[in-house]
Amino acid sequence: MKNKFIAIFASAMLIVGFAGNASAQGLGIRKSANLYSSADGRLYIGGGFVGGFGSNGGAIGLIPEIGYRLSNNWSLGAIAGYTFNYYSNRDYNVHRILVDPYVRWQYPIANVAWVFVDGFAQYNYLMFTNGYSNTSVFKTGIRPGIALPLGNHIYLTARIGYLGYMKGEGGNNDGKFTYHCTRNDVMIGVSVNL
Repeated sequence: MKNKFIAIFASAMLIVGFAGNASAQGLGIRKSANLYSSADGRLYIGGGFVGGFGSNGGAIGLIPEIGYRLSNNWSLGAIAGYTFNYYSNRDYNVHRILVDPYVRWQYPIANVAWVFVDGFAQYNYLMFTNGYSNTSVFKTGIRPGIALPLGNHIYLTARIGYLGYMKGEGGNNDGKFTYHCTRNDVMIGVSVNL
């Protein structure tokens, strides 16, 4: 499953690169005049959804975001939100509240998109149903993403998994440095530069 997400992300990056060339030939892909121009000091807001569904359950969540561009390549921001995890093969469900400040490095590709990497530290508070004890989970690492311009100062954003450390959630990867890509680590949303 992790390899599938990595392949999808890599394919999207290749498509964006080819789209830049197609844009130059007038094939309908809109070039953003301000993609390379400085957005220094520009506040951005947005957010999106996390989640996915499988044979033994699913997750869905709303994740608002706010950030501030320091330069063309650097931003500071934070994500906060709520997700609900449903498990068909367990006798409990999980409500998750998270806070996720980050430092972002971004780079334009072919004048049609940004690729970015967030260095983040995320705190999660998990509330279990059916009388299980609540717990805290800490995650830190780097998270790849892409932002595609939809219009003037509006971007479609996507993040797929992260490479880093997680502690407190249990499972095979708890307390290890590895690539994580669960239903809670795939985020799709929209960002608006103000």
